[in-house]
Amino acid sequence: MKNILFLMLLLFTSFVFAVDILLETPAAPGTTGWTNNEQTNAGVYGYVHGMWGSELPYVERTFATSGQTSITISFRYWAVDSWDNETGYLNFNGSQLWAKAVSTYNAPSGWDTYSGTFPNPWGGYKRYADVSVTTAFTGTSFTLRFGATINEAENNESWGFSNLSISNNVVPEPATLFIFCIALSLLALGKYKK
Repeated sequence: MKNILFLMLLLFTSFVFAVDILLETPAAPGTTGWTNNEQTNAGVYGYVHGMWGSELPYVERTFATSGQTSITISFRYWAVDSWDNETGYLNFNGSQLWAKAVSTYNAPSGWDTYSGTFPNPWGGYKRYADVSVTTAFTGTSFTLRFGATINEAENNESWGFSNLSISNNVVPEPATLFIFCIALSLLALGKYKK
């Protein structure tokens, strides 16, 4: 009986630690609600938010949330074609959370490269970075801004993002932790009495 109680409490508390706010895959178009909802079907890879050139330096969206102590954001950022000394970035509530630069157009510049079919009208590198960042946050809403400092049109250099996942990282309420500790103590006492 004690083991069943312990397992039930363990399962209950494991569900409270992370709650998905948003989960996208390239297999289907991503969510809307961004300041620009353009999405590109990139063939075998799937759907990407974007692709944009210098005419659209950023897109943003506000998300509602509650009960968390931090937020985890995971995504794939695309930096395609003739980027040179330019940077892709993610801001969280106006503060830069992630940034990565491309130093020269004729090399991967520390990025991964995609070899499959993907829109790159200039014929340059199809660079990407898989990113996962966590930031402390206890508010009720936050704004994400994805952007790039590129200075050419989309047919020369472009950016976008895909595979976006956002999770609340929740610390269980004190009562849940208290009950969990009691169950753990009872389990330990039961083993010592035998």
